[in-house]
Amino acid sequence: MTNLSKNVTILTISMDTPNGKSRRDSLDYEFKWIQGSTYESAPDYLKDNWLIRWNQQITERVKGFVGCFASHIKCLEHIVELQLDDTIVVEDDAHIDWKYMNDMDFNEFPQDSPCLLGATLRCCAPWSNDKQFQLGQNIQDINQFELGVNKIDYVKHRWTQTHAIFYPNWMVAQGILDFIHNHEGKFKSPDLFFSDHQLVKYLHFPSLFDHNDMINSHREPLESSNSVITPNGQGIIKNYRMLGKDKETIKKYTTPFKSKIAITFS
Repeated sequence: MTNLSKNVTILTISMDTPNGKSRRDSLDYEFKWIQGSTYESAPDYLKDNWLIRWNQQITERVKGFVGCFASHIKCLEHIVELQLDDTIVVEDDAHIDWKYMNDMDFNEFPQDSPCLLGATLRCCAPWSNDKQFQLGQNIQDINQFELGVNKIDYVKHRWTQTHAIFYPNWMVAQGILDFIHNHEGKFKSPDLFFSDHQLVKYLHFPSLFDHNDMINSHREPLESSNSVITPNGQGIIKNYRMLGKDKETIKKYTTPFKSKIAITFS
């Protein structure tokens, strides 16, 4: 088990199921388990105000989104209740990329907003533009990021499939909780809700966590056609573009570097 700085707390969202336990067992860092919420256990204000299209129903997929949002609310409440600073909220298939994490000083991160540590870069609305964006523009934009912290340009981008997010202090978490509680409109998946309302200002490049549900509890890689083998030989990562890194970027940054903080205002 490898340790982060003693000042950093990791909250891992994971269901109380055999699959959840298997995922937790595969993690190689210390964390506090936050039991994932179900649709049934989610707050009524989420369920009663969830965005349902005119031709949609409450499917299992929709219930999963509601439970996911409720799980993130639970993490925010935990941060605020204990007044935790320097907290990372992750999914249970988020694995630390120690190559980039070892020299990380989270005290240097901006203190006014959360920072994405792992997510999928998307095109700004409308969604019809995103398919073309994923064919190459995303890679061009990713390669223009500075090493370290970048400000998210919401004129150009939004993000989904978040698997790791850093909260610099409990007051930032409190502000987001207040926004959620006072929200009078509809709710949607937490990625889209946070992105639409620009509740997260920053992302770290390269991502510090890999979205990897393709290893077993012994950290042995499973085979997948939609994957890339990591250059450090630690396994296979599913859906490599979820990392905020394309294949060439993964290959490019194979030598150690000391991460610098570079805020880009655009």
